Amino acid sequence: MNSIKDMVMNEIVIEKSRFITYLFPVEDAIKAKEIITELNKKYQDATHVVYAFITENDVRSNDNGEPKGTAGMPTLEVLRKENMINVLAVTIRYFGGIKLGAGGLVRAYTKGVSDAMKNAVITHEEEITEISITTTYKDSFYLDKNLSLSRNTLKTFDDKVTYNITLLKKDLISFLLLILLLVTLSSCTTLKEYKKLSIYFSTEMEITIYSNNNIDAENALKYGFDLFEKYNNLTDRYNEYSGVKGIYYINHHPNEEIEIDLDLFKLLEYSIEKSKLIVDDLNNPYFTVGIGKLSDIYHPML
Repeated sequence: MNSIKDMVMNEIVIEKSRFITYLFPVEDAIKAKEIITELNKKYQDATHVVYAFITENDVRSNDNGEPKGTAGMPTLEVLRKENMINVLAVTIRYFGGIKLGAGGLVRAYTKGVSDAMKNAVITHEEEITEISITTTYKDSFYLDKNLSLSRNTLKTFDDKVTYNITLLKKDLISFLLLILLLVTLSSCTTLKEYKKLSIYFSTEMEITIYSNNNIDAENALKYGFDLFEKYNNLTDRYNEYSGVKGIYYINHHPNEEIEIDLDLFKLLEYSIEKSKLIVDDLNNPYFTVGIGKLSDIYHPML
């Protein structure tokens, strides 16, 4: 499929009638209609404002008072012939006093759009498609290991893992073959389950890893719980930890210059950013757990 890079304007005169043609790149029908409304206002003294557009989800044309099928449809046919998508074509006509007849109008509007197209910078848009795959956490190991990182992939987690993947249509068959191969391999390979349970943030925390490599699994578990321990110690308001200058240390040394762990600042910034989402949208699905008040700020009397 093709599109255009920028807006293009072209004007022709046929039998004293002026035909001013615009081509616009548009992402959807809403944007196309906004532009049509603006041009109607700009050229409110014109005899006709004819248009046609093709987007991924909509195709429309309008003769705007010209005899049926002599203006909007010829405009649309030029876009189709050029294999265009996400393009709006609008032709403004100022009547010159000489009637062109049905055939003359078709030729005039066709020429206006075709000439404008010659001046456009053409871009090529690959057709894309979206697919959804739901699998177990165990089998998601194979997908994560083999899916190309260049694909646009959104993962959501529930009792299973769901992958929403955007890819080029031309790659769809090879991608589905890859998925079939991975499913076959997963049925032939036994992954061992590794679990570890501990308590941080006054909450039981469990990590489950599926792997066929004992050392990798143990290292991953250790890394995960090292992070839990680090942030638990940084944010604990009630207990002191050796060598940790976190919330407890800050609250109990109000008049001391303290070099704070950078990760604590990052955590606080992240918490503030995400808490704003809760205020803006109480039903926001991406962040629904508040971490509560972390610190008490002590201010010396002035």
